[in-house]
Amino acid sequence: MLPEAPKNKSLFEEAVEAFSYLKERLPETLQHPRVAVVCGSGLGELANTIHDEPRAEFEYSSIPHFPRLTVPGHAGKLVFGLLAHHIPVVLMVGRAHYYEGHSIHQVTFPIRVFKLFGIETIVLTNAAGGLNTEYAVGDIVIINDHIFPAGFAGTHPLRGPNPEEFGPRFPALSDAYDLELRRHAHQAWKAVTSENSKRRLHEGVYAFVGGPSYETRAECRMLRQVGADLVGMSTVPEIIVARHCGIRVLAFSLVTNNAVLSPVPRGDDHLLQAKDVRELDSILQEGKANHEEVLEAGRTAAIDMQVNQGLQGTARDILTTYWQHIINHLESDNHDYKIHQLPLARIKKVMKADPEVKMISAEAPILFAKGCDIFITELTMRAWIHAEDNKRRTLQRSDIAAALSKSDMFDFLIDIVPREEATSHAKRSSQATAGAAGSSTATGAQLPPSQHGVQHPPHHMGPPDYGSLGQHGIGQDQEYRQPTMYGGAVQSDPTAAYGQPQSQIFEGMYNPYPHLPPQQVCRNSAQHI
Repeated sequence: MLPEAPKNKSLFEEAVEAFSYLKERLPETLQHPRVAVVCGSGLGELANTIHDEPRAEFEYSSIPHFPRLTVPGHAGKLVFGLLAHHIPVVLMVGRAHYYEGHSIHQVTFPIRVFKLFGIETIVLTNAAGGLNTEYAVGDIVIINDHIFPAGFAGTHPLRGPNPEEFGPRFPALSDAYDLELRRHAHQAWKAVTSENSKRRLHEGVYAFVGGPSYETRAECRMLRQVGADLVGMSTVPEIIVARHCGIRVLAFSLVTNNAVLSPVPRGDDHLLQAKDVRELDSILQEGKANHEEVLEAGRTAAIDMQVNQGLQGTARDILTTYWQHIINHLESDNHDYKIHQLPLARIKKVMKADPEVKMISAEAPILFAKGCDIFITELTMRAWIHAEDNKRRTLQRSDIAAALSKSDMFDFLIDIVPREEATSHAKRSSQATAGAAGSSTATGAQLPPSQHGVQHPPHHMGPPDYGSLGQHGIGQDQEYRQPTMYGGAVQSDPTAAYGQPQSQIFEGMYNPYPHLPPQQVCRNSAQHI
């Protein structure tokens, strides 16, 4: 007698297997997430907004019954962690799409697993084309309704046997997009965004299309005429399943391109008869969508949301406001780049004086100067926030170290002006220290009274905690201020008048006129650097 063929597992049984696999491998603090976030095309960087610890990541390929992703810009992993005020969350970094060949049930399978975790709210994001002519690339749209043509033809995520464990057979979708959550989203946007921001917030209707081809001009006009403000290839099936499972929904679209609504040029248009092939091609290419632009717009928006990483509450709001001001200034203000000419000349001279500095391009000093300005302001704010969090009214090195570890501007500056490895820094530091120690006995009689062996009392706060300072190549026992910037330079007299550098400091520093003998170079020129 032939053995009985195994029965296919139900959708509920498959979801239970995936849920059990994940929960067994999660720490206790992350086993009960309250909010799920789906990161759309290019928005995977949003995963960096959750705290570093505790944190757990799972590749989709390791989770039973999860779909495998094939689309660029979708990493394909679940990230569990804590967000903002220690809210347990799970992030879907990348989603499956129907056009990849997955069934509509596979596309929505992760949402059913979230139901078993007890998720109360899901936030979905996507990249979409703008059908509404009032939308600009980079704008964000809160979805308040959708159009699902595929469902009209029977391609529906709830088609088939209904698992009663998830929800009813006939769920209503007239209230699919939670009004209270949308209201809170508008309030939060006003709280963190200035009136001069180029990125605007709207509400609109999202239309789902199967893809992977982008829409034709006629299709865009049709969707616009039936009430769609946006068009995309995801989100709606997930929302239908989420509402079937009783999960509250908040959905955002990032406008990554403006759909072309004008009719295609006609071949019998007499205005086109005199145009050559290149001109005709440029007309057809106008407004044409491509996946690379979609991903880039998503990455830019994700970075905008990361400038306040690691902060909470009032401190987070302060830094968000500061960075929004910086972004608005760089994007909207008129910049007179002629004002950079003098600082550029000064910086280039100083850079040439240090043989360890390797300049990448002539524009690097301008970026470096602007980056330093932004970096110092952000660093100061973060350092004081860290000090206040630790009930201190004075800054310690640990505060600066903590600020450095959270600032992306530090890495930006290092990339602009690369230096040698940390080992060579330590070597030069030890050589400079030895040279300073050897010359101290010879010059000791010339030092002002404040430097003649006065023993400073220990700081009442005790030795500083260097925290994560080592992450930036500075050891805990290493002084971050070098004895001299250039080997052999003589330190200036602290009693000298402010703003009057001693000429011997600059002796041998550089020679701006190599064709003249050294004695003909005016030392006073150093005061103009």
